[in-house]
Amino acid sequence: MATCSKCGKVFRDDANFCTGCGVAVDKSAQSGGYEASQSTTVPLIALAPVEKFYSKKNLKRAGIAAGSIVGIVAMVVVVITVIYIFRQNPGAMGSKFNETDVSNDVYSASLALVADVRNDNIKDLMADLINSEGKADDYKFMAKYEQLFKEARGEDPSELEVMFTQCGFMVAYTEFCARKFEYYRDNMLFGGTVADDADKFRVYADRLYEMLLDAESETQLQAIIDYCAENDIIYIK
Repeated sequence: MATCSKCGKVFRDDANFCTGCGVAVDKSAQSGGYEASQSTTVPLIALAPVEKFYSKKNLKRAGIAAGSIVGIVAMVVVVITVIYIFRQNPGAMGSKFNETDVSNDVYSASLALVADVRNDNIKDLMADLINSEGKADDYKFMAKYEQLFKEARGEDPSELEVMFTQCGFMVAYTEFCARKFEYYRDNMLFGGTVADDADKFRVYADRLYEMLLDAESETQLQAIIDYCAENDIIYIK
């Protein structure tokens, strides 16, 4: 065994560096011991064992991290997909009513028509409904969508299916009015009075849409009809 002349640490005779202070050992020193060379110093950190990146521990950690990332990405994709489906057709998840009263098909088709009005490009929607005076024709909209909702209820509908499609039509019409007035306001058409109408009908449209999505009984459908009557929006013939 030899002794470091710098720090006094005892180390093996075949050592190249002092394990105490890290300096290189001068093996040409006098007999009886080795001197620590003053010319070369190795940082102690360099003497510590380096864990290989591809060790089992690191590979396991990497696998867990990769699995977690994949799981999170998959969850986000599922959430986005569900939101997209619900946005395109809120009724895709099935009827909230007893299916003998309002079938899944009638429920889904009706809500899809309402969603179309809410999601369609307003310029395209307006272009189909502009009259000779350059205004969106309410009666043109009503005739078109009233027919679409009648087709959505199919043949031999139940009384509640008729009521549900009627409420869907009323909600779609209110949304159409809101978007029409918002279009006029945003394009500064027909004076500033449409701004109040735009704000008013936006409140009506959003409220009625929520009521329709939440409806699962005749009483809740009747509340939609009453809301439209109270605010002088539209009436069932």
